[in-house]
Amino acid sequence: MATNKSKKVNFTEFLKNVFFPKFCFGCGRVGTYLCPECTSKLQIIDRDICAICEKASYFGLTHNNCKKRYSIDGLKSFFVYEGLAKKIITKIKYQLVSESIDDLVATINIESFKKITDFCNLFPGVILIPVPLHEKRKAMRGFNQSEYIFSIIAQKLGIEIKNNLVMRTKHTDPQAHMKSPRARMENVKGAFEISENVKDRSFIICDDVWTTGSTIKEITLLLKQNGAKKVCALTIARVYV
Repeated sequence: MATNKSKKVNFTEFLKNVFFPKFCFGCGRVGTYLCPECTSKLQIIDRDICAICEKASYFGLTHNNCKKRYSIDGLKSFFVYEGLAKKIITKIKYQLVSESIDDLVATINIESFKKITDFCNLFPGVILIPVPLHEKRKAMRGFNQSEYIFSIIAQKLGIEIKNNLVMRTKHTDPQAHMKSPRARMENVKGAFEISENVKDRSFIICDDVWTTGSTIKEITLLLKQNGAKKVCALTIARVYV
């Protein structure tokens, strides 16, 4: 027998669906933000690359001859950042459609989740760190999309996540407004601080998109300057090269 609480939840969900129905981002079908047909059109990343030279790399690990003292150690992404994937991420970030995140995470298949466990096996005890938003931007959006997305993923896989280990202390312009890789790099320079000891620990920095990687590379620099052992990146999508 349904309890009063479950009836209330179901009725609330019913009202939400009536007054704020979901429409598929791809085809406009009612009932979900990502229908099965459109989900099948998402392009899955089929070739990992070195985050420094952007050439093919086994496991997405940074090539030995590309490494420097504070370089990122690896990069993995789920989807190609174009078409439907780009549209979804744009809507989540700039149109505040936070509920669509659940539908997006549901599209990630088991093989794609293996991308995370590969890093976990290579770097035992690794901790996920979502790229932080400045408090002003977080207040405007009402949520940090990277925290939301990767908290779901961390729970699914039983991986530790720390949302406040890295903090954004500088209110920067959106990276999408920057017209060159150098401008992106300068925009985030010195924008972050860490809240605890990271010496000899390993981390996966998580974000929605990898374009030039400027933000993630800046956080990597900060972590490694403070003694982090390994730092990799995981993004929902990246520009395909």
